[in-house]
Amino acid sequence: MGGGEFGLTIPTIEIPKIPVPELAAGGIVGRDQLVRVGEGGEKEMVAPLNKQTLAPFAEMIGNFMSGGNQGGNDSDYVMVRANKQDLTNLYRQLFTIKKSETIRGAI
Repeated sequence: MGGGEFGLTIPTIEIPKIPVPELAAGGIVGRDQLVRVGEGGEKEMVAPLNKQTLAPFAEMIGNFMSGGNQGGNDSDYVMVRANKQDLTNLYRQLFTIKKSETIRGAI
């Protein structure tokens, strides 16, 4: 048999890019969507925003701001020392994130 060439043309397909939010700096997701976590090179927490998961954090912040106790032997959370300015800054950052997520349509 001869040493001829065989040609095949494969059409190219344009694959659209799907934007996937990266949440290394934090964020709030308010609907079913793909997100990227862990891309910041540090451990991240993903948890539902409901009374059950937020209660320990709310109690911790409330106790700290009122000068209350730091949790008992049955505590299921870790206390983090922060001054009122740190907590105010945290509140402002969370407010800014929520505002930008609302504008983006995630909430």
